[in-house]
Amino acid sequence: MSRTDKIMIRIYERKILRFIFGGIQEKETWRRRSNFELYQSYKVSDIVNFIKLQRIKWAGHVVRMDENRTTKQVFNAQTIGTQRKVRANLRWIDDLEKDLLVLRTKNWRILARRRLAWKRLVEKAKTHPGLSSH
Repeated sequence: MSRTDKIMIRIYERKILRFIFGGIQEKETWRRRSNFELYQSYKVSDIVNFIKLQRIKWAGHVVRMDENRTTKQVFNAQTIGTQRKVRANLRWIDDLEKDLLVLRTKNWRILARRRLAWKRLVEKAKTHPGLSSH
């Protein structure tokens, strides 16, 4: 996800939350809820953090899949040829590895094969403050 993607997803999340929770009536007038008030009412980490957690969970599933599954084959596929370096790659695996570096996880493919160890890593990721900041 690019920085712009993250911003746009968060904007859309707040738009939906404002629709769900509605405005606040003060005396005779109504006003919009502030972002802070929305997240206080919602009490869940933001959508970008949720996406990162789901990406980590899914990577564990894919690593444990049989080698003949199409999903696993695509996951392990290597691109052929060269790509012009105009900007940084926006690949799913790059974002996943960045998040796992924040969690200080080395050899994540080996760790993902052990379901309970991977589950502990996901639980750690839920409360890790650095995961939602980038």
